[in-house]
Amino acid sequence: MGRNLVLVLALALFCACTTPAQPSELSEDLFPGCGNSAELGNGIVLLPHHLLVKDYIEAMYTSLSSQDWKHVVIVSPDHFHAGATHISTPPETEHGFTVHRDLVNEYFPDATVEGFMLQTETTEEEVVDLVQTLQGRENTLFIFSIDFSHYLPGDIAYVHDLRSMDILSARDVTAARSVEVDSPVAVEVLLRLLIEKDEVLTNMLNTNPSKDIGIDTFENTTHVFACSTSLGLDEAPTRDLTIDMFFAHPRDWYLGRTAEDRYLYGTDTTHFDQGGTDHAIVTNSFKGTTTEFTFDYFE
Repeated sequence: MGRNLVLVLALALFCACTTPAQPSELSEDLFPGCGNSAELGNGIVLLPHHLLVKDYIEAMYTSLSSQDWKHVVIVSPDHFHAGATHISTPPETEHGFTVHRDLVNEYFPDATVEGFMLQTETTEEEVVDLVQTLQGRENTLFIFSIDFSHYLPGDIAYVHDLRSMDILSARDVTAARSVEVDSPVAVEVLLRLLIEKDEVLTNMLNTNPSKDIGIDTFENTTHVFACSTSLGLDEAPTRDLTIDMFFAHPRDWYLGRTAEDRYLYGTDTTHFDQGGTDHAIVTNSFKGTTTEFTFDYFE
């Protein structure tokens, strides 16, 4: 399986995240400021539940532990459709919940813990009702347990994550369910809660195991870490990036070539049957720049 990645302009022009440190380099201030949201009464945190990056997760908890949280709410996917309803209490088999429940018990042993797991079919009305329920809680840490791009090599996963982070930064609820993550519904809840509290995500960090260690594999999961702040929010943020994907073959040609057909998603606009080589064009409207990525994953 070959790979040919072309950067027309420097990737740094687009990346709003920091370059991940290696686990041995992690420090207690990897996520500065993420423990200070309690001064506002609440904190909102985005974390993966993929324990490959447990060191990063624990670095976030170390930052959060500077505050004495009384209540913690964990919002996770319903990975195995175990819930009797679209929104339900997670069982022990739901690792999206239990991974963080156990860490909360370790770092905040006196806090009460509440969990909600969400099915893909959760309606917008149900999401709005849940956000209103969450909005009323005081001295509460909200943990959104979400893993990002799945089953894709590092380069295409990175493009998908660029779009996802742009949507998160802009709090673009209209695009929430089109992000390439394990629970788009949880992303919608996250964004609606941020808007209700007039907060934005900060300290955003993206890890991509395939790119980080230089191995092309379709067995890859990426991660985004972030926490909320209301400081400096003078106006509502807007999206900076637009991502167009140009596929060499018709859509049906790609079906079944990747798990859950995730290769086909995670972009704003798709163009099929283009000939040549699959490629993505990332346009940054704020900087007035473009970057082209080319992909050669399939014979």
